[in-house]
Amino acid sequence: MDGFFKHIFFNNQANSVSFTPLGSGRFTTNDKVSHTIHGKKLKSEFDEAFLNFWEGDPGNYVYVELETFPGFELDLAKFEGKSGDIRVANLKEDNQEGDQIKTLTTVYLSKKGISNFLTKIEDYSNPEKNTEKGNPKNASLLSNIEFIKQATLKSFWQEPERTFPKADEEVWWEVWLDTTVDSAKIVKETIVASLSEYGIQIASRFLIFPEHLVILIKGSPKMIMEPLLHSSYLDELRKPVELADVFNSMDIPEQKEWIGDLAKRLEITNESSISVCLLDSGINDDHPLLAHLKAIIHLETVETSWNTDDSWPNSGHGNPMAGIIFFGDMSETFVNKDSVRIFHRLESIKILHHTHPTDSEFYGVITEEAIARAELINSTPDRVFCLAITADGVIHQGKPSSWSAAIDKSAFGEEAWKRLILISAGNIPVEHWPNYPTSNFEYSIHDPGQAFNALTIGAYTLKDKIDSTKYPGSSLLAQRGQLSPSSSTSNSWDSDWPNKPEIVFEGGNCGMWNGGLCDPDTLLPLSISKGGLAKSPFCTFGETSAATAFATKFAASILEIYPQLWPETIRGLLVHSAQWTDQMLEGRRIAELSKEEKIKLLTSVGYGVPFLPSAIYTLQNSVSLVFQETIKPYKFEESRVKANECHLFTLPWPQEQLLELGEVQIKLNITLSYFVEPNPGNKRYANANNYASHGLRFKLKDRNESSSAFMARINKEAREALEDGYEKEGKENWVIGQQIRDKGSLHRDIWVGNAADLATKNELAIIPTGGWWKTRPIHKRYEQSTRYSLIVSIETESKDILTPILNELKLDVNSIAM
Repeated sequence: MDGFFKHIFFNNQANSVSFTPLGSGRFTTNDKVSHTIHGKKLKSEFDEAFLNFWEGDPGNYVYVELETFPGFELDLAKFEGKSGDIRVANLKEDNQEGDQIKTLTTVYLSKKGISNFLTKIEDYSNPEKNTEKGNPKNASLLSNIEFIKQATLKSFWQEPERTFPKADEEVWWEVWLDTTVDSAKIVKETIVASLSEYGIQIASRFLIFPEHLVILIKGSPKMIMEPLLHSSYLDELRKPVELADVFNSMDIPEQKEWIGDLAKRLEITNESSISVCLLDSGINDDHPLLAHLKAIIHLETVETSWNTDDSWPNSGHGNPMAGIIFFGDMSETFVNKDSVRIFHRLESIKILHHTHPTDSEFYGVITEEAIARAELINSTPDRVFCLAITADGVIHQGKPSSWSAAIDKSAFGEEAWKRLILISAGNIPVEHWPNYPTSNFEYSIHDPGQAFNALTIGAYTLKDKIDSTKYPGSSLLAQRGQLSPSSSTSNSWDSDWPNKPEIVFEGGNCGMWNGGLCDPDTLLPLSISKGGLAKSPFCTFGETSAATAFATKFAASILEIYPQLWPETIRGLLVHSAQWTDQMLEGRRIAELSKEEKIKLLTSVGYGVPFLPSAIYTLQNSVSLVFQETIKPYKFEESRVKANECHLFTLPWPQEQLLELGEVQIKLNITLSYFVEPNPGNKRYANANNYASHGLRFKLKDRNESSSAFMARINKEAREALEDGYEKEGKENWVIGQQIRDKGSLHRDIWVGNAADLATKNELAIIPTGGWWKTRPIHKRYEQSTRYSLIVSIETESKDILTPILNELKLDVNSIAM
C-alpha cells in the first residue's frame, strides 16, 4: 500500500449541539464621583458644547465629543438605540495619561436624542431616581465620562500619527458616512449635493460596507467643515491610500537559447478550469515566453484609457510576477530539463499605472472592480487572486482600512461564492536592511495586508551563495532558512489583531560588502522581465512580491488536485502544511519557546514555509482529515441575539492501535479556516473581535475526560444540565496556545504527545464567539449561516496509521488512491 493518497474529505459530518457560552467580563463603572455634582457638571458642559457647535444659533442636532476618565470605557450598550437618535460616530484612544487609556467618542444626537440624553443626566443627578439597589440611574454610562466637549472636524480624524491638515490646505479626504438610518443611495445623493454647493471635488468611485458609505473628496478643512458637520451622516475622516512600494529588479545577461529550450518543454493545458488573477501593473504577453501562452492569458485594465502592458519602470513588476506564477524560479527551471506543466489560466488585471496619480483613487474600489472584471472574463470559482501592490507608510497597527476591509468583503463574497486572495506583506525600505532583523520587527506589514480573510505572504530565503571572487570578504545578511531582509512583520501591531504574515515563501537575500549592501544575482530568484528593444528578457526578482507569486503558484497546484474545494479550505491547507525551518526556531523545538518568542515567531514568519506534498497528499504515517461545514452561530431569542449552536465531531481515531503504540510520539495538527463579513468603522463594536461578523474557535477533549465533562467545560447549557454539578476533568495542552492563535479568522495549533493519550482525545468542538452579527441586531444577520473548513492531521515518525483509520471509517484504500 506504499504511495501517496488523497486527503480524507467529509461534508456535513458535524453534530449540532445547542450552545451558550460560559460568560464574559463585567463592565467597570467609575464609583469615585459624586453623581449629583458630576451630573450637574456634565449638563453644563453639554449645554455649552451644543451652543458652541451651532455658534449660538441652535439647530436640530449636535455632534459632541465624550472623554472618559483614564482607565474607563464608555458603556455603548446603554447609549446607542435602534432609532438612530443617538449614534456613536467614532471612537479613539488616548494614552497620554501614562498607562491609563482614555477613550474619546464622537457622538451624534438628533433633537430627540438630545432630549433623551439630557433626561439620562437628570435622572443620574437625582437621588430619587436611584435604582432599587440604591445606585444612581445610568451610572455605567455617565460616571465614566469626564468631559463633554463640542465636536470639531478634528474629532472625526482617525490618523493620530498624521498631522491634521491646516485650515486652508487642500488635500484628499476619505470620508466615512453612516448608513444605519438612511440607505447608502440616499446618503450619497444628499452629501454629494451638499458638497457640490461648496465647490468640493468628489471622486467618482465609492465603497459600501454594512454600516458605511465611504467617499473621497478634495478640499481644505475650512471648505469641508460646513457641509460635513452640518449633515447627520459624518462618522470618520481618514487619509486616502497613496502607493509607495518600490519594486527592485535587475537586468541580467541571459542567452536567448534558454527561451527556445524552455518553450519546447512547455506542456500547456488550454482547457484548464483553474485561473490565477494577477492584480498588478499589467503584463507584456509579447514576451518571447509568454507569447507561447497567449491562448490562456487574458489582459484587462480597470481604466479603459490604459493599455494592458506592464507599465512599471525598468524590468517591470507584472511580468516578473507572471513569470514566477507560470515557471517558478527560472534559475532552477532552466537547469531542470524536465517538462514544465502550465495547468492554469492567467488573467492580468492592470490596477495601477505609474504615470497616473493615485491620490484620488480608491484602491479598495479598484480591487473590487478588478475582481469583477476577472469573473466576467471567466466565471469559474476555481481561482486564486494575487495582489502584490501595497501601500507603504500607512500606520494602521493591524486595524482595518477601507482597502483591507474591501478585500475582506470581496473574499467573504455572496453566499456560496467566496474568493481566495493572496496579498504580499510588503517590503521594508532598503536603507533599513543593514539593521536586519531588528528593522523587520519594527517595520509594519503594508496596507491592505492586515485583511482578515486574505492570506498574507511574507518572505524567507534559502539563497546563500555569494561569489567570493566578485565580492571578497562579503557576508550574508540573512542566513539560509531565515526571514528575508526585505520582509515586513506584524510584530509592532496591537495584540488584538491577526498574526501576519501567515506563511512565507522565497523572497531572496542580500549581502554586506565593504560596509554597504550588495545584491548579487545568486541571492535572488530569476524571472522574466517586461522586455523591450535591446533589453534582457530576464531579470532577478525578489522580496515579498516574489514570495506572493510563489505562494500563488502553490495555491493553484492545490486547486489542480482538488478543483472543487472551498477557498477557505485551500487557504487552510496552505497554512496547515507549513513548517518552520530550524533557523526560524533557532535550533529548538516550537514547544521550547517562551510565549513571547512564539508571538515573535508568528508575527514575523507565521506558520513557516508550506510544503506541497503535505498540502496535497496523505501518507501512511501522516493522515489528514478535511471537514467542510456550515454553522449558524447566532439566534434571536428573548428579544436579543444569543449564541445558537456548536458543532461536535467524533474523530475516527483507531483507539486499539493507538493504545498499542503506547508511548510512541504522535503529532496532532489542527487548522480552522473561515471568512468573516467586515463591518469597518472606528467604534467600540468594531474592535478586533467585532470588526468581524463572527468568530469560531476549536476545543479538544482531553485524555480520559468524559464526553459530558468536555461539553460542560465549554458549554454553559451542558454544564447546567449535569445533575451532580460540574467537576473539571480536563484541559487543553496546545503548543502555541489559545491566546496567541485565536486571532483573525484562521487558527492553527499543534499537540504532541503519546499515541495512547491521543486515543481518547477523539472529540473536537467548534464554538462561536462574539462578532457584529451578534452586537448589531438591526441588520438581522443572526439569521445567517456561515461556512468553515477544519483540517485535522495526525503524524508519526514511521508507523502506519492510515490503514487503521480507513478501517475505522470503513473505507477502502482505493477510494483515496492518487
